[in-house]
Amino acid sequence: MIKIIPKTEKKSSLELSLSALAAILLIASMLSYGLLIFLEKKIPQEIKEIEQEISKAKAPEVKETEKYLRMISQKINTFSEIFNEKVYPSKFLALGKGDFSKTRKFSTLIHPKVQILNFSLDLEKNELLISGITQNYITLEQQKLIFENEKPLIKKVSLKNFGKRKDKKMNFTFEIEFDPKVFRE
Repeated sequence: MIKIIPKTEKKSSLELSLSALAAILLIASMLSYGLLIFLEKKIPQEIKEIEQEISKAKAPEVKETEKYLRMISQKINTFSEIFNEKVYPSKFLALGKGDFSKTRKFSTLIHPKVQILNFSLDLEKNELLISGITQNYITLEQQKLIFENEKPLIKKVSLKNFGKRKDKKMNFTFEIEFDPKVFRE
């Protein structure tokens, strides 16, 4: 037998229950979402109101103390900045042994056969002008190489002048430019 109009089958009670449950869950999730949006807008306003109440409730002494502490904190920060920029030429000019890159003591850079007569330290330019006497050209060249081998702490070494003295020793003048951190560590 051929049926022209198909009959709809009856849905079981389990299918109807699951459909109703799905519809209830859908409606509940939509209501929850709406509630969350509402609370999201309301809570920041309540927090702001509570903060205003707290600030009103603070005693004048507490406000003064907070102001004083902010001022002290600013002074400490300023002092820290100044202290970090402090220059230590006394450490640089002190006698020492060892490697210049570790000790930062200029005396470790002087060749044993070199006698220093005069020096001028310009901390703003990080330059040292040094004059002295050595025995010969070889020692003078060795001294220059000692300075040049201390890069990057020594940026530039210039032999400004040199010449023989009556006693056959060599006069010389070096201009040396240092990295600023040499004087600040």
